[in-house]
Amino acid sequence: MMSAQTKPSAFWYAWMAIILFGIAGFSLMLLIYPVGAHFLFDWIAFQGDVPVEIETPKVRQYLSFIYGVLGAVMLGWTALFYYILYYPFKAGKRWSWYAFAIPLTLWFTTDSVLSVLSGFWLNAAFNSVFFSALAIPLGATFSSFRSR
Repeated sequence: MMSAQTKPSAFWYAWMAIILFGIAGFSLMLLIYPVGAHFLFDWIAFQGDVPVEIETPKVRQYLSFIYGVLGAVMLGWTALFYYILYYPFKAGKRWSWYAFAIPLTLWFTTDSVLSVLSGFWLNAAFNSVFFSALAIPLGATFSSFRSR
């Protein structure tokens, strides 16, 4: 017979909530301030040496659109994660830990491998910050979600 899981610590819950709010803020920046997105992603992709070919208004307009789509997807992803965090994760529901860990690991692995293979290793490094910010509390709370 399995006993109930314990609830994760309030510290790790708060950590994850703060990180998710930060990701939501970043997502909104991608949507409403594309100049900031251009600066960041130009640095990640070209380390400040932006090719003349992408400096045209049409290319910048298209990149703003792509960054906006990325921001919208990330905002939806973050809202779902916050909902999972606020209700089932906070209550110690075992499935909620996996609802964070599996998609987070899948995103990090596929995006980072693609980044490295494409020559954009700085994007993989950037991904590591986001991944670590959520993987640390997930690792710390794993024992709270195990069956006893």
